[in-house]
Amino acid sequence: MKKISASLFEFIKDYDLKKSEDIICFDATIFFSTATKFIQLPTEVHIVTIGESNMNLVYLLHPDVAKLSIPNMLEEGNTAFNYIPGKALVIKGYSSVHGDYTLSIHPINADCSDQTLFEIHSKTYN
Repeated sequence: MKKISASLFEFIKDYDLKKSEDIICFDATIFFSTATKFIQLPTEVHIVTIGESNMNLVYLLHPDVAKLSIPNMLEEGNTAFNYIPGKALVIKGYSSVHGDYTLSIHPINADCSDQTLFEIHSKTYN
């Protein structure tokens, strides 16, 4: 695994999310909260580390994430990542739609659907 923050590394390790093919994709429940909203939503989550810059991205893949104006791509550095052991990865950020928000990711299992994995492989290797 490429260089990632301690919080993200511990989250991935504790939930055994890294697969042999270096793909990190899993089912989770997210909790998104602002000063005026609280949304709970199941979604697949894909974590990616990009190239030499070691940019770490978390993608929320459920189509309703975008419909609800929840940020669907979260970049470590632009948002604050904090792992609460055994509970969740907590991300704090700012959205032009919602203002300050807190999003927590609670893994359900360590796998994505075959269709999602096929799409990830298609985008990665083409």
